[in-house]
Formats: sequence, C-alpha cells, structure tokens
Amino acid sequence: MFNGLYRHESSEWRIDLRVELDGTNLVIDISGDIFRKENSRQTYVSSFSVFNPPVPFQLQGSSIQLQLQNHVFKTGINGNICCPKTVGVLLNAQLNEPPYAELDFVFDQNIPCNFPAQSFKCYKKSDFFRQVKLHLFRDAVLNYPVPFPIRLMPPAEMPAHLAAGVDALKAVYLQQKIRLSYARKLPVVLDSSGYRSSPNGWRKRDLHQLMIESGFDPDPAAPVWKIWSFVTDRLDPSELKGLSIAGYSFDDLGEKHRQGIAIFTAHDRFRGFRIPPVPSDYNRASNAYLFTLAHEIAHALGLEHAEYYQIPKPPPHLVIPDIMNIEMDHADGADDDWEGFAWTFSAEESRLLRHASWYYAAPGSPGPATTPLSATKKKQEVELLIRSQKTFLCAEPVEIEVRLLYTGAGSVEIYPAFLPEAGVIRYQICRPKSRVWETVVPWARWHGVPHSHRLWHAGEEGPDRISGYVPIFHSTQGLSMMAPGKYKIKAIYQDKSGRVISSNIHKIDIVDEAFEWTTELENSSPHFRKLFLEFFYLEGSAEKRFSRVRYFVARIIGRIDDMLRTGVAPASKKRLLLLRAKLERLLATSAASTRWTLKKGNKSLVQSSESPQFNILAHPLSERKKVEAVRRMGHCVRYFRKDTRSKRQNFAYRRSAEEQVALLQKVGANDEAAQLHLQLKEDLKNRGVCQSVLQDMEKGDLLASV
Repeated sequence: MFNGLYRHESSEWRIDLRVELDGTNLVIDISGDIFRKENSRQTYVSSFSVFNPPVPFQLQGSSIQLQLQNHVFKTGINGNICCPKTVGVLLNAQLNEPPYAELDFVFDQNIPCNFPAQSFKCYKKSDFFRQVKLHLFRDAVLNYPVPFPIRLMPPAEMPAHLAAGVDALKAVYLQQKIRLSYARKLPVVLDSSGYRSSPNGWRKRDLHQLMIESGFDPDPAAPVWKIWSFVTDRLDPSELKGLSIAGYSFDDLGEKHRQGIAIFTAHDRFRGFRIPPVPSDYNRASNAYLFTLAHEIAHALGLEHAEYYQIPKPPPHLVIPDIMNIEMDHADGADDDWEGFAWTFSAEESRLLRHASWYYAAPGSPGPATTPLSATKKKQEVELLIRSQKTFLCAEPVEIEVRLLYTGAGSVEIYPAFLPEAGVIRYQICRPKSRVWETVVPWARWHGVPHSHRLWHAGEEGPDRISGYVPIFHSTQGLSMMAPGKYKIKAIYQDKSGRVISSNIHKIDIVDEAFEWTTELENSSPHFRKLFLEFFYLEGSAEKRFSRVRYFVARIIGRIDDMLRTGVAPASKKRLLLLRAKLERLLATSAASTRWTLKKGNKSLVQSSESPQFNILAHPLSERKKVEAVRRMGHCVRYFRKDTRSKRQNFAYRRSAEEQVALLQKVGANDEAAQLHLQLKEDLKNRGVCQSVLQDMEKGDLLASV
C-alpha cells in the first residue's frame, strides 16, 4: 500500500519521495530528491536517503511515522541548501484519499539556510520509483532483423517475471520498480550510409553527432527520464583500445552525462543474427541482445560493472551471475549458458537503481557514475608508469604515455585498456597550489570485456611491457588543465582479478607565453570554452555548432605561422611547432567529416545543403574539403616524422600517419597511401620499436610495446 513514488509540487518546489517497505510494512529504504522551480525550469537542489533504519517502524492503524536521523544528505551542484539534522516522514492512507507522506525537515538554528523550514505534503503518484522512456533507433546498414519487442527465448529458463510472450526488457526493470517504455512502437530506421568518418566502423564523434542530429535533447530534470539508443554493426577498431565491445554508453558533451547507448551486433555474441538464420543460434543471440540492452540501460541509470561493488573480488564460485557482471560465460552465447540465469541485479545494484540520487542516476544528469579507488603503496611486480613531455602550452591537448611493465618471474596476464573511457585505469589531476586530487571523468564509457595481454619476465618469451597514448585534456568537470601552472597526474589500475596498482606522480608545467589566443580564450564565454573542450574531445567535428571553434583554431595556426616567420626563441619554437601539428590534425579530421540532418519524413539522415561540410567522397562540391583534409593531416605527419628526439612521439607519428593513410584511400590515392604505410613501418623499425608493434599495426591495434 505504501510502496512507491510520492511527489510534492508547488510553484516553487518539487520533491520526489521514494518509499520501500517489506511485506510486514517495515521500512527498508527511503530516498528523495528536491528540485527548485524557476521560470518554468526545474533545477536540482539536493537529495536525501536512509537505508535500513536501525529502528523498525511498524504500521500503526493507517499511518507510519518515521524520524530519520544520521541520514545521507547529498548537496546539489550549487550547494544552496544546508543539511538538516533530521527528516520527519509521516505516511498516511486515509479512506477515499490517495496515500500521502508529510515531510518535515529540521535544521540547525545556528546554520544559515535558504530552504524553507516547513512541512511538505507528497501525494502518491505511482507504484513505480522511476519512469524511463527509451528512444530506439536502428541503423539501415543491418541486413538482418533485431528483436522488437524483446523476448526471452529458449533454451533459457523462464523466470516468473520474464514469462513467455512478455516484453522481457520491460520485465527486467519492472522487477526493479522502474517503468520502462518506448518512445515509439518500432525503432526508427536511420539511413547512415556514408555517415561514418571511418570505413571500418563508428567513431565516438560519429555516435555523439548522430544523437544530436536525431533531435534528442531532453530535460534531465523532467519526471520521465529519457535514453537515446542506437543499434548498429561495429565500432572502428581504433576505438576499441584493448576492449571487446558489444555495448557502449556515452554522454552529451558537457553537463548531461550518460544519455546515449549503442549496441554493436557485429560482436560474436550476436552471431546468431546473421543470414541465413539458424533458430537455436538466433535464440541465443536474442538473449544476448536482451542482456546487452538491459546492461547498457543500467549504465545510463548510473550503475557500474559488478566488480566495482565487490572489492576485493570474491572467488569465482561466489560470483553472482547478474546483469552487471560482464565476465559471466552466458555472454559468450554457448548452447546452455543462458539456462538458469536469473535476469536480475544484485541487492546493492537494485538499491541504487531504486534509490540513488537524481544527481547520480538520471540520464542526462551532471553526476558521473564513478567509484573512487585506492591502491597500496607497496612495491608490486607490475609497474604502472606515466610520462610525457614536461611542458605544454595553454590550449594544447595534454597527452601522456602510460606503461605497464612486468618485473616479476615467469609471466603475468594484464588488461591494458588505457583510456579513461574503459574504466580499467582511473586518472587523477592535482591543480596548481592545491592538495585535492580530482578524478578525470570521461564523457563516454566503453562497457566491454578487456582483452588480456601476457607480459614476460625480461622479455624472454614475449614483451615485458605494453604502453598506450592517453589524452587527458578533457573531463566532465571542465577544462582539466587550461590555466598556467604546475600540475600533477597519477593513475590507478584495477583489473578483473582484483589487482590494484598505483602509478608514479607525474608533474607537468602548463605555460602561458603571453600568446594572444590564450587571453582571448580566457576572456571568452563559458559556452565557447565548453565548445572548445568538446571539439578537442571529439578530435574534430563538422557539426555546425563548432564553426566558431574551427575558425578560432585556424586563427591560432595562422598566428603561429606569423610568429615563426618573425622569429622566436628556440624553446618557444619547439613548443609552437608541436601545438601547430596537433591543431592541424583536428582541422583535418573536421574537414573529412560530414554534417548530417534528420529528414523528418522518412527518418533518414541526409547531407545538409546548408552546411559547407560534405563527405569528402560523396558530394561534387567537396573538392575543397578533400584537399584541406589531406593537406592538414600531411602537415601533422611531417612534423612527427621529423621529430625523432623522444620515443614518446612514436605514438603521435603512428596515429597521424595511419589517419592520413585512411584519408588517402578515401580520395582514391591508393598508391600514395600504401607508400606512406610502408614508410611508417620502416621509420618505426629504425626508431627501435619492437616487432610486436609492427605486427599490431597490421591488426589495427593501437596498443604498443615500447
């Protein structure tokens, strides 16, 4: 009777209260979110929650009275509400009247507070704690059907909540008191032919642009949450970075996190969708599809993988086979792996789905789904090392080399997914004149199984180290390292075996040499600085909203050229040339990208006639952009090929050269592309790069042993 969502709404405030009792009406969990209403907008203020109150509260007549102390009270972004001493909750169920709850916040009289000291009456709105609407899109390139609605298929056993004939995806979340619905009866088919910036699959900037161009821009503070979803074939291999990815969640860039999810059906777990279909294979693929969708939606609702709630990791025989555990055998699609699977979440995950604060749970909210980690200081047989150039210019992308080195006997299995998006390695930054370490929270999160690599003692039977190239200029908290000063960077590695390793503390210096663009950027609007940051994260974009950013970057390059012609100090010249090469690469990838708009009639993506950005192959007016992309990337390649002073530049050289190879192939210059690829391998060989790197190049794997 009392379980469910209660809501107070007035001209100034909205309060959502979630109450969960057991079968005897004992209080299990209670939580709530507070929003302020201003000019038809609703702004999140704060949240409160109490889990398993120490005193059992029995039903007395038609009401339950609670006095909640020592509760968890999370302050909102602006810190505009103080923490109360207690929260009083009175639940009532009167005859001929919906159940309601009275909230009474009691504050310390000695602490100023702008939250009204009054009682709030919250009427019961629903038996569900949350409502989520899924916006479904399907890529037209798929030549095989994907299930809709989604049902559980044999040989899996049929739990009561997933009985045959029901929409299993809805049933999974119905069990968690979450009402899941679809924005439309069938997925919208998007014709994305020619849209991808890579012929080998989707890049992260493509997926983000697609979400924006499809018209998806919900209000995260609305009572009904919304998630954008896209079913396609594959990610570009360069995006995998040591992961096998069937699903992927990502954000709007900026303050709206965890808005989108994508499913990649080229993954082996979906091989049963291939044509011609085999019934048993199709059933297993359908169950894997249900699992992946439920898993990615849970990420959009703020959940991490199961191991993050189980530190240290329990023995295999104690591992709970739940939806957030990506290491379960059922994900591989074997004949009987789905039998007996419960299709549920762990107790801790269920609690978070039902009661986590709006800040951390709502798709599009500012709160990141992240878990702080700590590592032991004792020396370990696997070493995590960070290094880079010592000095960066303001507005220069900060990229570091991250290396795992094995110093023990025999061999060891490690998981070198270096990018922050993978979640295997967490990066932290300490700003100038600060002692606080801030976690770099990425916009996108790749929820896949890390590929294992074996490292050997002293390289006797294989490499003893493996490295990656990691950009950390960007973060959901803002421009991570923009202002001048001395910064410190560290990292913590955690793999599925429970191994936790802390890196060295790496120091870098961001310098401002009184360049005019630095002052212009600092004096620009917060909106422009946000766009500037997004542009760097996407590694260039053709989206119309970045037109001012592209112009600004081009002006920086022009100003650098003027300075180099007039003469600068040798140290400044070195830094300017490096910055110029990085910026040329961004403009090259932008010129090679396509801006698309959503055609409302047939729901297909078409090239925008209003945009100067066209696909470098598909449009007769694209000659200028074709030339620009190849020219700018060529500048970048020549710089990094010439700069042989540090092995760390090998990463940048390889990346830019391989991107230029792809561009040349797109414009039909196949001979020139082949020559550049051979030259790249010869150069890396001459620079002392080990043989495994050259082998990885053939596989499109950007990991390297150096």
